Amino acid sequence: MENQTVLVRNGAGEEVVSSTQIYTYPGTSALFAPDSRVTTTDGRTSRVITTSDNGFGSPVDHTAVALK
Repeated sequence: MENQTVLVRNGAGEEVVSSTQIYTYPGTSALFAPDSRVTTTDGRTSRVITTSDNGFGSPVDHTAVALK
C-alpha cells in the first residue's frame, strides 16, 4: 500500500486524483469493482477508482488498485 497523490484515469477516461494505491496478487482485479469500498490496512475505508493488471513482461505479476 502506498499513500501518495497521483493522477489516474477512471472508467470514463477522466483524470482523477488517487490518494492511495494498493498492490495485490495478479488476477484479483475482479474483486475490486469501481466505486466499491475497500478497508485498508490502516483502518481507513476508501472507494475504488480503477484497477489494472501490471507486470514486467509476461505473466502479470500484480494487480494495482487506485483508491479515492
